[in-house]
This record gives sequence, structure tokens and C-alpha cells, in this order.
Amino acid sequence: MTAHWGGACVAAFNERNNFFKTQSAFIWGSEGHWQILQREGYPTSCLSGGGRFYFANLVSTVLSSDMGVCAPVVCSVEEIMWALIPELHYRFFYAHPQLQYAVQLREYRAFSWERAHTDFVPWVWPAAAAMLMLIMTGLFCSPRPSSRSSSLCNGSSTLPQPRARMAPPRAFALMSMTIGEVMVHTRWTSYRWHAVRSNLFALGRSMGTVSRHMLPSIQILGIAGSALCNRQENHGPLRRLRCSVGKLAVLGAELCFTSLVWAGAAQVVQPMLSVNLFAREAWLQSGWTESMVACVNDPLPDALLVGGFSGIFRISSAEEHFACPHVVTVRGEIRALALSAPLFMAGALAGPEIAMVASITSIACFLFFAEGGLQNYVEHPVAELAAVTGAVLAASTANAGGRQNPWSQVFCRLVLPGSCAGACAAASAWSADAVFASVAIAAASPLMLSLAWQVASTVWPGWLELCSLDWAARAALPALPLLVFFVEGYAEPHAKWFSPYDVFVRAAGTFAVCLAAGALLEAAWRGALVVLSYAAAIGHTLCQVRLRLSLEDASGTSLLTARVPAVPLLLLSCLAAIGVVIAIGDSKAPHQFGQVHGLAAVALKQIGMAADTV
Repeated sequence: MTAHWGGACVAAFNERNNFFKTQSAFIWGSEGHWQILQREGYPTSCLSGGGRFYFANLVSTVLSSDMGVCAPVVCSVEEIMWALIPELHYRFFYAHPQLQYAVQLREYRAFSWERAHTDFVPWVWPAAAAMLMLIMTGLFCSPRPSSRSSSLCNGSSTLPQPRARMAPPRAFALMSMTIGEVMVHTRWTSYRWHAVRSNLFALGRSMGTVSRHMLPSIQILGIAGSALCNRQENHGPLRRLRCSVGKLAVLGAELCFTSLVWAGAAQVVQPMLSVNLFAREAWLQSGWTESMVACVNDPLPDALLVGGFSGIFRISSAEEHFACPHVVTVRGEIRALALSAPLFMAGALAGPEIAMVASITSIACFLFFAEGGLQNYVEHPVAELAAVTGAVLAASTANAGGRQNPWSQVFCRLVLPGSCAGACAAASAWSADAVFASVAIAAASPLMLSLAWQVASTVWPGWLELCSLDWAARAALPALPLLVFFVEGYAEPHAKWFSPYDVFVRAAGTFAVCLAAGALLEAAWRGALVVLSYAAAIGHTLCQVRLRLSLEDASGTSLLTARVPAVPLLLLSCLAAIGVVIAIGDSKAPHQFGQVHGLAAVALKQIGMAADTV
């Protein structure tokens, strides 16, 4: 076989066989006890040394595994499969002369601007230019996030910028999730041993798990803090409703903007990455690669809410992670916002008591429909509605007691939510019904988080400094799994040494990069708000502009005067100009005279209809 496939490939390998062997995986052992050393290989050093690197999946009657292969540039795929791999692992193939095997290859390609210019889809460069302009506008033409305030509550016409006032810092959840992601999804040396016996590994994994389960409650508390306007400002019901609707609308637009941007980033990045599709290690999330490919192939609206409108009431964990798994946190917040917005608007109009009653009524309705066979529509809506009830209670107690004595404030802000959270936790512990227990835990989670936030901010005011990072933490959450996937699957696909110092450095660097990406995206959103504000102001001004037309006699006396809106005239002029350009462009083609005549007839008909409307 080697003699048949010899030639330039094997000759090039033999000239530098030591280099290609040290950059590739190596099969070592004896008959019946084979093992693969440095399985991932060294892609970067192989490419810098003048070779080509491949991720290979070896399937044989003796040994099956994925491995890295560094090959000469002159070798074709067939020569690597049937000549180079037997030559590279000569001892293994010599010990089994009747070996039957098959190999799958995927080439590792380094990033380059020339490759980006040829592989990127056409809309990437205009979208990047637009994002850069929005970021510059947000950085230089918009107030800093610390000085934001909702202007709709004060009667101004500018766009509101909602931020929660009583929720725990989202940046803390991002930090803990970063530690968990880095700990679980990094290629550590002796990964399986550390996963079972290392206390540091167990601590990081637990922090990530707890923060991921805590994040939905933080999101609900943030929505409640934005939607429920403070009733102590003596605003009327309609003004509070206007304030709540404006905040919820801007929050929903910001979430949609964030989700679409990160879904577009995956569509740009995924085709450029050459990852090991054959690895089945613990660091690689199950189905992650397939989900990222689905993120590229599926339409962008799926990044907002899987399943469309029905996804608000019915979703499974498999469907949630089917496409764009890195935006699952933003999709969850969009879903929670769509589910809880009517309840929060009712609370803003009639008080938090009405919102809690509406939440409990909605839970009862869902449980009633569950008896009728709609179990698929029940699990998540019931838990989220229970979380809304707890969030409304937490928001009302956090804003209560502003003018009361200190003991009343302690009772409203600490004792009351603590008692409710304890009652919910006790009910979940004593109940044998799994649905009731999950509902009680969901209702207790926002109360417990708000209580912990109130205690921590009172005992240590320096804890409040972490809230200064919250304005970028929401947009930074989708960057975390995407960055870890990029580093471990493409940039550094080799094992790393496991130590407290290495864990700290990688976690701190990942947190800083994600927060920087979130800050840039938040700046782009603020730039978009500035552009929309100016566009709305210009449109309002143009709608007020009128052209005065008058008919006068010889002496200058006005016989007839009319004020015509400028916008319809501007649109008619644009349509006429487009028709003239099309007619001039097609006038040199006599055989297309019929098409030009049809276009002109359509344009004149539209102009006549617009004139009649004016």
C-alpha cells in the first residue's frame, strides 16, 4: 500500500519525519495495550513549520479514536489516509498486518484576511461598517450608562433607558458562569482525574451551575425593577403605564438587538473555524458543533425565540439548544419579558397587588389547562409566572418604607420577603407534588435573591460597585460560550496544565474579553438609540414643514392660497426621478420599449394616486 501511494508525499515525510511526528498524535504501546499520546497534536506549530494539519478520525478493528495529523503540503487526502498514516504509526500497523481501518479527515486552516475576504458572505463588511459607526456614535454622542434615567416618567419625549434598581448584579452571575465555563470546557491535562478528585474543579463547576440556575431569577428581577415605576413619585396611573410600556418596549428592543447581533456573529465566525468534529471529550458540550452549524443554516428570527409565538408557552430543552446555543440566555430573557409584560403593565397601572393577583390567576389557568391534556404548555410558563409573582413582591417591598421609621423599613425590606421565601421553600420541601414544589421554588428564588441583595448592599456598600458593570453584562453573556468554543476548538486545541494560577488567568482573561465585547455592543445599542432619536426628531420636523402656494393677479393680490405638506411632494419627486432614470437607462434598448412603457404607466398611476391622496 505504501509503495503504491509512495512518491512525493512519502518522500517529503521522510525528509522531515521527526518534525511531522512531534506535531502529530502518536500511537504507543504493545499488542492489546495501545494508547494515543498528545492526541490533539499541535496545529499552530505544524502550520508555522510549513506543514498542513488535519483532525483525523481513525476507526479500525483494534483501535478507534480521533487524533491530530501533521502532513507535508504536497500530500493529498488519499495519500494521507492510505500512505502517510501507516507510515506515521508504523509500529501499530506493523503489529497488525491484517488491520482493517478507515479514516476521516478535516483540515485545520489558520485565519487570514485573504481567506476572510473570499469566505465571508457579502453582507459582512457593510454590517461591520454599520456596527462601527453605531459604536462610535454611542461612545461619543450618548451619555454614559451611569447617568441614564428614564425620561418618559418625567414627561420628556426621548427614549427611555431601563435599568434595574433592586436586582442582584448581573456581572456577579457572569463572573461565576465564566469560572464554571472555563473549568468545565477547557482541555485540562488529566481532565477526568481532576473532574472526579480536584476540589478546585468541583468548586468552579458548582459556581457555574448555581449561577446558571440563578440567572433567570436575576432577569425576572431586572424586568420587574424596570417595569414597576415607583409609586412614591405621585404619578398618575396612565403616566405610570406609559412609563412601564416605554421601558418594556426599549428593553425588548435591546434584547432583540443583542440576540440578532450575536447570531450574526456566529454566522460570520462559524464557517471560518476548523474545529475537531470527531472529539468526544468531556470538555466539548454535547451537540454544540451541530447547534452552531444549525445557527448558520437556520433563519435569523430563530435566534429571538425558537418556535415563534408558540415558543412563549411551549419549549423543550432540546429545542432551546437546537440553534445558536450561545444566545440561550438572551432568548430566555426575551421569553420571560413576553410572558410577564402584561402582568407588569397591570401592576404599573393598578399597583403591584393587581400584578400578583394576575400572576396567581394565570398560574391557576395553566394548571387547569394541564388537567385537560396541555401538559406540554405548562412546565415553563407556570414556573416563570411564579417567578414573576415573587419578583413583583420583591420589587414592591424593596420600594416600600421610604418615609417610615427604620423598623418599618427593616420589616418591609427584610422580614416580609424573608418570611415569604421561607414559606415557599418549606412548601416545596414538604410537598410530594413535583409541580407544586417547582412552582414554590420558582416563586422563592427572586425573593431570596432580592433579600440577599438587600443584606449584602447594607452590610458592605462596596458590593454596589459591581453594579457599575451591569450595563455591559447582559450583552456579554452570549460572548462567554462563543469565546470558550473559539479558544478550545480553534485557537488552542491542545491540553493545558491545571493549576490554580492557570485557572485564575484563563477565567480573568475570559471575563475581561467578554465584558469588553458586551461594552462595545452596549455602545452600539446606545448609538442606535441616538440615531433613532434624531431620525424621529427629523421626521417630526419634516412632517410639520408646509409649502405655501398662492395664485396672484397682476396687482399682486392673492386669489388662492394653499399650504401643501412637503413630505408627499418629496416622495412624488423621488418617484418621478426614479422613473426618469429608468426610462433613460432603458431608452437605448428598443426591444424593451414595451417594458419601459409599462414601468412608466405604473409610475404615472402611482403618482396620480398620491396626488389624489394629497
